[in-house]
Parts: sequence; structure tokens; C-alpha cells
Amino acid sequence: MFESEVVKIIECPRDAMQGIKTFIPTEEKVKYLQSLLNCGFHTLDFGSFVSPRAIPQMADTADVLQGLDLSESKTKLLAIVANVRGARDASQFDAINYLGYPFSISENFQMRNTHKTIAQSIEILDAILELGHKTKQGSGYLYFHGFWKSLWRPLERGNCWGMD
Repeated sequence: MFESEVVKIIECPRDAMQGIKTFIPTEEKVKYLQSLLNCGFHTLDFGSFVSPRAIPQMADTADVLQGLDLSESKTKLLAIVANVRGARDASQFDAINYLGYPFSISENFQMRNTHKTIAQSIEILDAILELGHKTKQGSGYLYFHGFWKSLWRPLERGNCWGMD
């Protein structure tokens, strides 16, 4: 089987958790993520190194990571970063295999998500990738967060390729 024929399942509890307003205790996050590590997913998008003001639920990502027992799991860990500072913080942890950056083809969505333009985001992404090449997290992922919203919302207006 060729590498391109392999399906890699990435589970993303981070996305669901960050939307919950009531803070989930660190121990509960560790327990839940530990159960997911035992499922055999290729990658677990487990947390993010972003401003706690922006996403309070992820303020304890480093503590959560330190609470995980990775000794019996082959699952790789992915953390979201929205800037170089977050990438530096995440790259301090050898257990993190991938850094993810939320990128959108929609200027509006990019501004709402990272407070940066697409052009600024490309510069930030270059710096994150350079940092990643110096660390174990050399393989990065781009999250095209705004991509589907940009296609589907205009589709409802009758223009399937328009941008918001």
C-alpha cells in the first residue's frame, strides 16, 4: 500500500472543549484525552497554545500534556498555535509531534480567528515552520478553518465560489 492510500484519522476534542464556557477541570481533560489515546487514532488534536484571554478553556494545555501517560500509545499529538510565541511554547514539549496553524482563505475569517490578515498569517506561518524545522515538530499542519464556511455560506446565496 502506498503512503497516499493510508487513511489517517485525526480526532479533535480540542475544538469541542474550547467551545465549552464552563472550565473543564484539568484532571477531567487528562482522563478524557487518556481514553482517546487508547483508541488508536493516528493523531489527537488535544490542545492549543494560545492566549488564555482568547480561549480560556485551553489555558491549562501544558498541564494537561504533562498529565498524559503516552507510554502505551502510538497516537501522535497535535497542538494548535496562532502565533510564533505559541509555537515556541508548544515546541518545548517533545511529546507534541505536530503544530497546527488556523489558516483561512477568507480574509474576514482569518481576522476573526487570529486577528491577522492572510498576508500577515503567511509571514507568521513561515516563522512557525522555520521554528518547527529546528525542533521535532518539523511537520506542520495548516487548518483551513474558513474554507468550508467560505464555500457553503455563499452556496446558500446561490454563488458556490464567492468569498465572504
